[in-house]
Amino acid sequence: MTDTEPLMYSAAEAGRLLSLSRNAIYRAISRGEIAHLKIGKRILIPKTSIILMISKACKNVANTGEITNENNGGKLDGNRANFF
Repeated sequence: MTDTEPLMYSAAEAGRLLSLSRNAIYRAISRGEIAHLKIGKRILIPKTSIILMISKACKNVANTGEITNENNGGKLDGNRANFF
């Protein structure tokens, strides 16, 4: 059997992939920024949701030259974008 990347991630795993805390992932889920599945009490985030979120952020940077977020009016929080 070969090792493959998972198709779904827990909130903690998604946070590690995006360099975010687990709580930041849960906040993004509650705001509808990350598509997810809930199976019982478990929340799973599809790999495609993570890729789509990154793609949208990169497309915005390419189009405007700025790191912004629709939810914060395009403001930066200190030296970083306030995505979550």
